[in-house]
Amino acid sequence: MQKMQTALLELISTLEAPLDRHLDSATREQVLDFARQFYQNAAVDELVHWPEETFYGTTLSLWHFIQDYTAKAPKLRLFNPDFERDGWQAPRSLIQVLNIDMPFLVDSLRMELNRRNITVHTLHNALLPSQRSSKGQLKQLTQTQEESKPLESLILIEIDRMAESDLTELQKTLLSILADVRTAVTDFTAMREKAIELSQTLQDKNYQKAIKGKIAASDLDEAAAFFQWLTDDHFTFLGYEVHATDAESTEAESRLGLLRDPKHCERVMAFDAQPYPLIPGLLAFSRDPHPSRIHRPAHPDYIALQLFDAQGNPCQVVRFMGLYTASVYSRSPRHIPVLRQKVAKVLAQAGMSAQTHNGRQMLQILDVYPRDDLFQIHLDELTSTALGIFNLRERRKVKVFIRRDDFAQLYSALVYMPRDLYSTELRLKAQRVLCEALDADFIEFTTYFSESVLCRTQYLLRFRHETPPDYDSREVEQRIIQVTRSWSDALHSALVESQGEEAANQLSALYKEGFSAAYCEDFNTRHAVNDIQHFELLSSGEKRIALSLYRTVEDAEQLRFKLYQKDQPLLLSDILPVLENLGLKVLGEKPYEVQRADQPYWMHDFSLDLAQKQNDRLDL
Repeated sequence: MQKMQTALLELISTLEAPLDRHLDSATREQVLDFARQFYQNAAVDELVHWPEETFYGTTLSLWHFIQDYTAKAPKLRLFNPDFERDGWQAPRSLIQVLNIDMPFLVDSLRMELNRRNITVHTLHNALLPSQRSSKGQLKQLTQTQEESKPLESLILIEIDRMAESDLTELQKTLLSILADVRTAVTDFTAMREKAIELSQTLQDKNYQKAIKGKIAASDLDEAAAFFQWLTDDHFTFLGYEVHATDAESTEAESRLGLLRDPKHCERVMAFDAQPYPLIPGLLAFSRDPHPSRIHRPAHPDYIALQLFDAQGNPCQVVRFMGLYTASVYSRSPRHIPVLRQKVAKVLAQAGMSAQTHNGRQMLQILDVYPRDDLFQIHLDELTSTALGIFNLRERRKVKVFIRRDDFAQLYSALVYMPRDLYSTELRLKAQRVLCEALDADFIEFTTYFSESVLCRTQYLLRFRHETPPDYDSREVEQRIIQVTRSWSDALHSALVESQGEEAANQLSALYKEGFSAAYCEDFNTRHAVNDIQHFELLSSGEKRIALSLYRTVEDAEQLRFKLYQKDQPLLLSDILPVLENLGLKVLGEKPYEVQRADQPYWMHDFSLDLAQKQNDRLDL
């Protein structure tokens, strides 16, 4: 830490000489004080690689940028530093943001840049205690801020250089995102209070009495506990609205957060059409088809609650929009209201008890089940999927489970495969199969590893059209099995076909790890079966060396010759004279080591030509 502070002070000292030449002493000290505050927690190891003129120009540009600001709206500038316009120049584009400090500012800006595949070279933000005039002019930066005045967040982002027209378009989008952040953060407390009020309403004895016979009191209590749980830092509230059951539209006064904007209400559904009821007739879930532009790029969740009037008739649907916080994804669903009921019902439908071995295995499956899917999946579908995972029973198999979300226009596909086979190449192959078979576009993936012999990859895919195509889950699974089969798996299948299962199991155990990458690239598994038969002859002691003369289907004119030996490779100086005496000309040779479980073997593969045939060619 001390070393970094020293490096920072040395870096800031490079500003002193140019500031002395161009600014009066009072302004000079103000700029230096600003630099110390702004760069206090910066990545100094990155800044030291900046040219001095870039560091000087950036710092002074930021100082000018913060001179005037009103808290009514974010201040944003995207530009390519230019000598004629700015008095300095830099090789990359810069983004400068000044806003009242609030959550999600940096995350949301970075998300949009990542979505556009724009490389971020530097990203730094600092909180500044500023004193300003009534018109927003900066008076001074203080060491501490008055409690009644919020801190200001100054953000600097250095990105790949972009054309001016592209920067203009990007600025428009970033301003829209910053406006969304401000709206959601401003209404957050009000939305949280609405959730608390709903929790209290659901527990109210008069309310429960009014709808007795329609919704069980235990379900109302569970829903009340769920809304209280949401407010305990388990949900980032982004939007809220109340929709009258008999009204065709939602009144604007009933909206908070992002749901103030009608574009977020385009896909509102009637409560009885909600696809994922956690408590039928009372509580339902769905997901936004578009990823959030705030905080993190997940698809926001919708939580819908049916309310009833004093006569027990449905009167309103209350809907929250938001994102679950990080702690929700690490917490067991057995400790989350409503989900704990769902887990218990899965065990009941599966005929298992939590006290038995099978029950504990099922609970482990549900504990690590993708959390967003756990909220939204139908109970029957969840039970079927959980039993499918349970019946894998730690076997080295590939298994695929596909869930379709028509409301959000998304697929969630879970692909299980042996952990030791998993690779980026196989993941991409499975992804291509899913996109093709489901006529969908890839969004993101998440891979989960544990002590299990299997790993799980969840693929999120978006419908390409309003109506998804028909597909056969088993056929999709078989296609993924084919693309994820390892060479050793294919070898075992070829051995079974040639030798029968018992002999194949024995030979596979001896040779499955023995073939090198070079061999696997040059020969298919049927060649390997033939070579294994020759190695086994050597192993039995029947022969000291083994021979195989063959042709390939790719080049039937080319004569090939394999020579097999135990322990050590043969010397070419010993082999070539023998082959030449037989009238053969060697065109090429490749040696391969094959490691049997108990000892190594060597195979030499020769490309041959008849010497007489070669002479005939020369005569021509």
